[in-house]
Amino acid sequence: MADPTAVRDDRGEWLRLRNTTNAAIPLRGWRLASGGDAGVVIRSALVVPARGTILIARDARRSVNGGLAVAWGWGRGLTLGNGADWVALRDARGVTVDSVAWRTTRPGISWAPHVPTPRAPVATAPIPAGEAGSDSALVVRILDVGQGDATLIANGGSTVLVDGGPDQDRLGVLLDSLALNGTTIDVVVLSHQ
Repeated sequence: MADPTAVRDDRGEWLRLRNTTNAAIPLRGWRLASGGDAGVVIRSALVVPARGTILIARDARRSVNGGLAVAWGWGRGLTLGNGADWVALRDARGVTVDSVAWRTTRPGISWAPHVPTPRAPVATAPIPAGEAGSDSALVVRILDVGQGDATLIANGGSTVLVDGGPDQDRLGVLLDSLALNGTTIDVVVLSHQ
């Protein structure tokens, strides 16, 4: 929620993190980065449960954040832009685990189908409102493969991988972390050797 209407942005911005793996993910030492911001490091014992979600927000106090029950408040260092912006979740080594970018926001509208009651922490990009479970929801992920590029595009009905970078082991780890192990990638596009 980059542009809340119930409260001011500096109190009501939030992110939902979803864990798509079968193991809990401890986030201590991980970093949230954003365009034009210093970013924040998660210094608490925040954990996203296996196959679970958590809600994190700029302000963890329910009395001022619009009544959200959040697992962690990041405070200063990260502001979600109402215009073009991006957010990346990076592990303790600095590797981007997931990210989302946008060109504009709609006041008071999140990309999530609903505000979940957090039960445990995890990380994944939000799905635009009204399109959860739809074959038309388009999700584009830029995978951090080191030198080179890898882009994973999914629309609920098919999955396309554009390039994969030079390190097949790194690409495999990233695809596994997105729960793509054992599933089909419908099209692989190689732009160069």
